[in-house]
Amino acid sequence: MGHKPCAQLKTCGRREWLTASDPDALTQVLPVVYDFGLGREVLYTTKLALFELLRTRSLRLFWRIGGDESQSGSPAMDSRLDISGDESKVFELIEDLKRNSTDVQRAATAELRLLARHRENRMVIANCGAISLLVGLLHSTDPKTQENAVTALLNLSLSDNKIAIANAYAIDPLIHVLKTGNPEAQENSAATLLSLSVTEENKLQIGRSGAIGPLVELLANGTLRGKKDAVSALYNLSTSRENKVRIVQAGAMSHLVELMNPATGMVDKAVAVLANLATIPEGRNAIGQNGGIFVLVEVVELGSARGKENAAAALLQMCKNSGRFCSLVLQEGAVPPLVALSQFGTPRAKEKARALLNCFQNQGYLHSGRR
Repeated sequence: MGHKPCAQLKTCGRREWLTASDPDALTQVLPVVYDFGLGREVLYTTKLALFELLRTRSLRLFWRIGGDESQSGSPAMDSRLDISGDESKVFELIEDLKRNSTDVQRAATAELRLLARHRENRMVIANCGAISLLVGLLHSTDPKTQENAVTALLNLSLSDNKIAIANAYAIDPLIHVLKTGNPEAQENSAATLLSLSVTEENKLQIGRSGAIGPLVELLANGTLRGKKDAVSALYNLSTSRENKVRIVQAGAMSHLVELMNPATGMVDKAVAVLANLATIPEGRNAIGQNGGIFVLVEVVELGSARGKENAAAALLQMCKNSGRFCSLVLQEGAVPPLVALSQFGTPRAKEKARALLNCFQNQGYLHSGRR
């Protein structure tokens, strides 16, 4: 394919000229294009394909505006994605979300997804009424529309839209995406649930709505990024006692122990969840039954500063009321790393390590030769 000639575009009521050194560079201008002058229906399939290129490729683009040229990613390009002073574009996209056309909805959700990456745009999009329509499209049978919709909601949730998204009854549809979406949609659904769960009310609603089972499934069988999103969401949910029980009952413990292999890059996240789960009897028993004691002792010895803190906290929860767990922890050679941690760890780590050593001593284990 040869280079395309300059294309005349109508954007925001002005006509401008584009000169591109790459035949695919036209993809960069789609987020700000209202109308090519050829009719919107005809161009939706083409726009969708170009949006995919925009999302996955880094292209060099030159705008010829008043004799100035700038590269994509420059302030000139960023300003074209700032719609904070122009709600008409969002209203147009919202009308497209309502249309009974898969191609139109797919293209509109893709455009909102891109626009919502920018903090300045998020409140505009929310205030124009896009959230409830995006929530409705989480049940779309078109995988790409579903992915675009959930990702747009994730981006919107990063600003002050968490309550509005929850009030739009998004939690059940987000769980639907966790169960049925493509890998990227599942990842972003988990991340959206994480974002929403900062409030106690949402945290409880997410747990009661059945999200924990699908999150554990993602933890077990998701992509690497999916597992990271799932374990982060489970950590946030695990600060609620009733959710702790649900997480244990959903079978999360064996997967959390597996993630404590340093090769996963998720040790700190996994051990933080274990520290929360160790505060309930069901969690302590599950840690013992799934080989968690050995890996917790290993983290105390070899983990990061934060990992050592949480591993010591989890072991303390297990041992302070259980001679059986004290014996099992000592059998794993916990005393030397705990002594080192009590002297050289962070303040919190020192506190937990010393309390655990005192626990062993108070129960007679450090004087009975049982080490």
